[in-house]
This record gives sequence, structure tokens and C-alpha cells, in this order.
Amino acid sequence: MACPSGCANGGGQPRPPPLAATERAGEVEAALVSPAQAVLRGPMQNPALTALYAEGGFLAGGPGGQRARELLHTGFHAVADEEPDAAMAMGIQW
Repeated sequence: MACPSGCANGGGQPRPPPLAATERAGEVEAALVSPAQAVLRGPMQNPALTALYAEGGFLAGGPGGQRARELLHTGFHAVADEEPDAAMAMGIQW
């Protein structure tokens, strides 16, 4: 399997008989998401996310706030190397 922890419905799962595949997919969906929890809403209407970004919360200041930028955003910089290492298969500096 390609995923580090394994995929929930990935390639390592046994395949059901062809006629049972649709029924099985419905059972898996019902087990993972109850109809009461399946509510269509915007991200900022999610109570857990609202609490996270609320004043005094872990990421206070909103999605564009200083704390969110420090913890959730990344930056890139050039790596200076005169010649790529010939021993490296790709010779790429990331």
C-alpha cells in the first residue's frame, strides 16, 4: 500500500463479489458518516474550527492571523549549490 498508515479503502482491502460492491460501498459510507452528521456547511461554520480560531483558541486571529501563519504556512528558499552531486540519482537540491 502506498499510504504510510494504510488507506481506509485502499488497495490492500479484499474485493467483494461484483454484485455486492454497491451494497458494500453503502455499508462503508453508513459506518463512517451518519446522516445526522452529514451536514453541508462552510468551513467556518464547523463548531470545531470556530473554536480553534476563536479568541483564546489555539489559532486565535483567524485563518490569516499570525499564529495560523506561523504554524500552518510554509516558505521556500533557494538552495545554492554550484554543481549537483553526481552520485545522486536525480541530482536535484530541494
